[in-house]
Amino acid sequence: MRQDLIYRDAFTARSTPFLFYYRADARKRLTRAVYTRGQVWDLALCAARLLREHGLKKGDCHLHCFGANRLEDLVFRLAAAMTGTVPVTVNWEADTPDRVAYKRQLANCKLVIRDDLFREELLAELEANVPIIDAAEIHRMRAAPVDPLPLTEEDPRIVIFTSGTTGQPKGALHRYRSYVTNQATFNDFLQPGKPFALVVANALHHANATATCDWAVREPHAELHLVDRYCTDYWRVLTDISERNLKTIIAPVVARHFDFLADLETAGRLPVPLPRLQQALSRVTLLIGSAPVGPTTVKRIMHFARKLPTVRFGSTETCLQVMGISPTLPHDAVMRAFERGWSHRGGPGYYIGRPHPPYTRVQIVAEIDPDKPGYLEPRPPGEPGYVITDGDNLMCRYVRQPEATDRVMREGWYTGLMDIGFTLVSKYDGELDYYWMSRESTLMIRGGSNYAYDQINSELTALLQKKLEPADTPFELAVVGLKVDSEHEDACCVTVSLPTDVDEQTRAMIEETLLKGKDISKGAKPDYVRFGPIPRNFKGVVTAPQLKEAFRQFLAGPGQPRPSTNPGLP
Repeated sequence: MRQDLIYRDAFTARSTPFLFYYRADARKRLTRAVYTRGQVWDLALCAARLLREHGLKKGDCHLHCFGANRLEDLVFRLAAAMTGTVPVTVNWEADTPDRVAYKRQLANCKLVIRDDLFREELLAELEANVPIIDAAEIHRMRAAPVDPLPLTEEDPRIVIFTSGTTGQPKGALHRYRSYVTNQATFNDFLQPGKPFALVVANALHHANATATCDWAVREPHAELHLVDRYCTDYWRVLTDISERNLKTIIAPVVARHFDFLADLETAGRLPVPLPRLQQALSRVTLLIGSAPVGPTTVKRIMHFARKLPTVRFGSTETCLQVMGISPTLPHDAVMRAFERGWSHRGGPGYYIGRPHPPYTRVQIVAEIDPDKPGYLEPRPPGEPGYVITDGDNLMCRYVRQPEATDRVMREGWYTGLMDIGFTLVSKYDGELDYYWMSRESTLMIRGGSNYAYDQINSELTALLQKKLEPADTPFELAVVGLKVDSEHEDACCVTVSLPTDVDEQTRAMIEETLLKGKDISKGAKPDYVRFGPIPRNFKGVVTAPQLKEAFRQFLAGPGQPRPSTNPGLP
């Protein structure tokens, strides 16, 4: 079916309220603006006209440089479905000027779209001849019809960048087919009914918010509540939406959100009284993913929502959704499945549900390297292995990186999740339940997102080189992720190797620079710093397991590690 017509048909009821857009004011309180489907469609027509006026044709890419979740970002994504152009994401939380330029070059973006919140210095490395336009222009234009451009499921929809494991991000190119599958998967998995509301505070530059927002845009009976970024007042907004008594309210969240909520309660700063919050959250489908859901998180969600979360699992390359815990499973069956994973004899596992046939397929296999024994051989229940998946939700390829694509697309399977898991036979219905155990050693989970060790190493090394340049102090630096204060978030643990004659004043300066540096991106912010040797193999590559063990011994030693300053909640 023509994809351009699916989006058009979803906006035929022009007077229906669709986009509820929340922005934080100076007091960090979220204020709301409401847009009907007709208003959003007209803004998208203006955006489509801008794209064509700047010479973009079907298949051309445009770089989205927004400083928060913005109405305009969503509108230009809808305009892309009118023009056949391809949005390319920029991570406003972690990207540097050279990384913004790298993404523009890799995807050959013909246009840069920015808003007033995107920091000027992040555009410094862009070529002078690349047009940059202000997204707010669409509000000063008059809507006019745009000639429809037929689009099929095989046409490119969007490029979403992921950290990868090489230190350079990879651009996952998704076709419309991915979002057709995503829509069908969520409708079957969650069975939201009509109407339903999606409340999105996760960042639009990630796969999570991209997929859930696109689902809402494709559904004529959906309301989309878009929060410019997570803050304390999010919980008041979610409470207000729940109290409207819509049949279904779905809130994509990460475990870290409930860490913040628990901190608010401890500090006596809940934005609404606890009984009212509990009643409201009990009516919300809390769609939680991006990090393992352990006993502490389950306990917290049970406290605040009086029910178990709906866990989901997936990645950027899979257009978000691969597996999930079915809302139709009884509470006792889900709780027992959680507990079986936590007490698993081979090491704890975190229940992530089941695949979504016929849309997604999953296996646990012994090996994903074709040159090693056990390649793609299924593992029996209870035995760990690599999680691999297949389905029409998979990306088309990595942009201009054919070798990287070939490494993860093997015999019809996507093998690039790099997650270790296992299955257990459910004692409730005899079906296979899937569990996540760990991630391969080159990635860490922070704020519900993945960050590559190499990426963080490069940023922190450059910072110290600049700081130490006058002293000409040689050093080596390596990071690992360890779960120290959280069961689902990795702490960024930095080891610095220095010559033996370096004085204590220089060590103290290095430690302070790493723990309190203001120019460090959110994903690279260190939590702990250790001085000592960095174990390497005969090829000179850092051996992460040994480095992790050295750091565990350091944390357990008599010296008190110094965590970075907690910036607190907005």
